Amino acid sequence: MPKTLSEAGTGLDPAPALAAVDRDRARHLAESLDRVARSAALSNDAADRALVANAAAFLARLGGTQPAGSSPDAIVFAGSDPRLQSVIGTRRGDEIEFEVPAGLPQRILFGPYIPVSPGRYRIELAIAVRRTAPGQMIVDLCHHRGNRELYSRPCLADELRSGLIGISYAMDKNIEDLEVRLTAPAGFAGSVRSLSIRRTA
Repeated sequence: MPKTLSEAGTGLDPAPALAAVDRDRARHLAESLDRVARSAALSNDAADRALVANAAAFLARLGGTQPAGSSPDAIVFAGSDPRLQSVIGTRRGDEIEFEVPAGLPQRILFGPYIPVSPGRYRIELAIAVRRTAPGQMIVDLCHHRGNRELYSRPCLADELRSGLIGISYAMDKNIEDLEVRLTAPAGFAGSVRSLSIRRTA
């Protein structure tokens, strides 16, 4: 069973997994997951999404991106992390850049499908807004391969101006595949820089 955030202390300890799986194979797995996730996003097939969730959960055991100087209780995923996916975004450096075309709102971010235990968590999305548009950007939390919603709300104007979207949420049970999603209206453009998940209580 994968460790939960509270059990892992600093998040997800990569040492045991990396002892058995060398870095080249881990990188190959990450690249493969990236390709599969993009195909799943385009097909919107439930079986494909299940495959991505299971593969991401395995990859999570190899460890989150833990930059120097970050909170010891936080896991930080850069936009370049393959556990963060986008229906329309493009990875450039450590960010996911997106420009929502005319028509319907689009999911610009989903992932990382990690296990968490009961407790209160602070979830923060760092974004850069290049162009706003009529309509609302929606942030939500879900699990069970995206089929069970835990939380949802429109992003605040102050959050979009500051580039930091924050959620404080109490998990009342073990979650095997926590998913954070961000949906933007047509015409909206910008980038996702990082996602952090930190247990606060």
